[in-house]
Amino acid sequence: MTNHYNDLFELYREGVIICRKGKIIYVNSAAKKILPESFESRGMESVFPEFILNYKGDKFSTVVEIVDEKYPVSVAKLGDDKVFTLYPGEMDGDKKICEFLGTITEELKSTLSVMHLAQDALKPFFEKSGDPKSERYLAMMLHSTYVATRVADNVSFLQKIACGDKEKNVSSFDMVELCGDIAGTVNHFTEKMDLNIVFKCKESCIIFAGDKEKIEKLILNLLSNSIKYSGKKDTVEITLSKIDSGVVITVLDHGSGIKSQDLFTSFSKYMEKRDLSDSKAGSGIGLAIVEYIARLHGGNAVLESVYGSGTKVSVMMKSENVNFFKEQHEDYNSGGMENILKEISDVLDYKAYMMKYTD
Repeated sequence: MTNHYNDLFELYREGVIICRKGKIIYVNSAAKKILPESFESRGMESVFPEFILNYKGDKFSTVVEIVDEKYPVSVAKLGDDKVFTLYPGEMDGDKKICEFLGTITEELKSTLSVMHLAQDALKPFFEKSGDPKSERYLAMMLHSTYVATRVADNVSFLQKIACGDKEKNVSSFDMVELCGDIAGTVNHFTEKMDLNIVFKCKESCIIFAGDKEKIEKLILNLLSNSIKYSGKKDTVEITLSKIDSGVVITVLDHGSGIKSQDLFTSFSKYMEKRDLSDSKAGSGIGLAIVEYIARLHGGNAVLESVYGSGTKVSVMMKSENVNFFKEQHEDYNSGGMENILKEISDVLDYKAYMMKYTD
């Protein structure tokens, strides 16, 4: 069988590793150029995280870090064997371009902040006027401002990724409360689109120490992607599970799914090709941000999708020692609403920003 694999994979540009019952049985030449010399003797655990090796999906994609370089990886079953394919060079990006864009977006964000303040100042005048047309125009302006702010924030985030920023503002908080509040608030808007957000967790409380703001961004990016490609009467499920070292957050939808050939590029901030005829297509950087935040918390993100049937993203994150950090509580019906309105602005209609829904 090994000779058969050699005939099949030896000329591949991509690195190919094949395992049987957890043991390495084949590594092609392209993979040997990427992997450390001691890889075959030390085993899969020396490069691939436990969460990836034990993941039960038949076909999925993720990202691994090998000798300080990131590689998209696709994993698929081939009979009794499991095939890991590494895609060299697919995560490369131009750091200088990212830094330049970061500078531009900071200026843009300042302008957008002024616009937002001006719109907030106008709200009382529109409320007193009682003119539905004026309220509609204000909602359109608010929506456009939130969309532009989200794009600017995401590009700034990419600049941090390109520069290798690993800063975390760690606090201790209840992950069940965070996920439940976000799901409930997002559902407040999506139920008007005939789309339900369902939160599931067997635990009543999971105290987690991590960067709460970044984890909120991760969850909202996952929900935004799922909502975007779901239809009316669909349900998006967010499930939270406790593991020994932290948590696993899974977002499942039954939307249009991702084509098989596009799976391995989904986590790359540069590789997604946008079909301009697709009104649902976004900037393609949401999953890159999700993957970065997962790794920042010592974890990984795994993507499964069947084209035409739906998508499932599972994110494992490890908690810091909860005893070392002050616990935070936040009411998402007040302060957090602004952030949610921004992060899911690309999937909401302008009507969601009318005063009767946002007040």
